[in-house]
Amino acid sequence: VDESSMTGESDHVEVNSNQNPFLFSGTKVADGYAQMLVTSVGMNTTWGEMMSSISCDNSEQTPLQARLNKLTSSIGKVGLAVAFLVLVVLLIRYFTGNTEDESGNREFIAGQTT
Repeated sequence: VDESSMTGESDHVEVNSNQNPFLFSGTKVADGYAQMLVTSVGMNTTWGEMMSSISCDNSEQTPLQARLNKLTSSIGKVGLAVAFLVLVVLLIRYFTGNTEDESGNREFIAGQTT
């Protein structure tokens, strides 16, 4: 029997009615013939138990997840600080008259409206 989908091992397992009479879900018969009796289905099978243990929602973070969360938080803070600094610099340049349009005219002249 080929149990590679269940165990990950490529070696075939010998199944006989005396010592090892069980087949796991997803296994393939490589050679021979047999009659089977289904004893459990769905989440009650070995495969179902393994999948439910893998998909359990663990609220615990791994060390890598904790470090990545710190890194993304730091990147977000730096990005926000840079964006705010650029906004302040551009507003100061605009309102002090240091910006010019395409033809060389000052874009903002204090006390004048156009």
